[in-house]
Amino acid sequence: MGFFQKNSSPMLPNQPKEQRRPRERKPVTKEQKLLFALVLGCSAVSTLFYFCIVSLAGSHFFEDMIVAQVVGIGIMALYAAVGTGFLIAYIIYNRAFTRDNVTPEMLPDTMSEHEKVAFIQNGVERKRKSKWMIVVLFTAFVPLAIDFLILTALPTLFGSMLG
Repeated sequence: MGFFQKNSSPMLPNQPKEQRRPRERKPVTKEQKLLFALVLGCSAVSTLFYFCIVSLAGSHFFEDMIVAQVVGIGIMALYAAVGTGFLIAYIIYNRAFTRDNVTPEMLPDTMSEHEKVAFIQNGVERKRKSKWMIVVLFTAFVPLAIDFLILTALPTLFGSMLG
């Protein structure tokens, strides 16, 4: 069914409530809860470390102003480099997610059934094995995102109230 055909989506806004089908949600597994808690915890620790270093660089801890600027900019560059490196590694390891939602019918007929199953299973295994990289990605990018909000978005949005 196309986008504009009737019943093309279970949640069209103009459909009456009795015709809408509720979304089916998968139950959250214990492994997913643990991964979420790990991401939040590591991101919190990383953010605290980041802002401690940045505040030390801004204080009179470093006697030389050049050293303070190098440390302040260096911690930001380090987090950005680590995050970018892990993002690229995650995409390359998962083969640019080309194996997501692949069915055996989509694969060429020259492949045997065993090869098709192995091809699909390899993509699933790669995603499972690379979940730990998500923790590092969020740990590196959350402090940068918060710093961006503090330095640019909040003054832009609430500048008149803050100043």
